[in-house]
Amino acid sequence: RRSAAEDPEQAKDPPPECPRRPREEGIVKEIDISHHVKEGFEKADPSQFELLKVLGQGSYGKVFLVRKIKGSDAGQLYAMKVLKKATLKGMD
Repeated sequence: RRSAAEDPEQAKDPPPECPRRPREEGIVKEIDISHHVKEGFEKADPSQFELLKVLGQGSYGKVFLVRKIKGSDAGQLYAMKVLKKATLKGMD
């Protein structure tokens, strides 16, 4: 017996349509956005946060609950993902 993924006739509901933007065929342009910051927003770095607790842990790193201690949004809580560099380098 085949699954609904293998046999479309077994699927009860059709898959939802994904909105897609029109694509120009054969044209791919890559740009570096690492130095861009949205106008009116400051670029954040780890020194601007206080680590409060670990929210989760996985094979690629940890997710922390942090509080912003500097900047216009000081006091705001965020989740910060900290990745293991050695694990990521091994994926190259």
